[in-house]
Amino acid sequence: MLAAISAKLCVVPVRGSARATRSARINGRPAAGSCSTVPEADGAGRWLVNGADSTQLGGCLDVDLESSAMTSTLPVRRPGLTVGARAAAPAAYVRAVPAWP
Repeated sequence: MLAAISAKLCVVPVRGSARATRSARINGRPAAGSCSTVPEADGAGRWLVNGADSTQLGGCLDVDLESSAMTSTLPVRRPGLTVGARAAAPAAYVRAVPAWP
């Protein structure tokens, strides 16, 4: 059971006026101990997670925390769609109750 989760995101301008998540520090306090993960991006869709290359997140420009409505809007608002339009919104999805040790 996860007692608490906190996150700090760093969203900066990349490629002109577009913005992309460059890093996040996600901390959790499960019932036994604490855990954290740090996804970092180059702004072009390449990611490191805790310093290791993560090809699973290739192409993602944002981090979307399951427990945060605010982070859900980052990939959705990025394309600037008109009503009824559709677009892909790839994001690195982080579960609120991760499988951390």
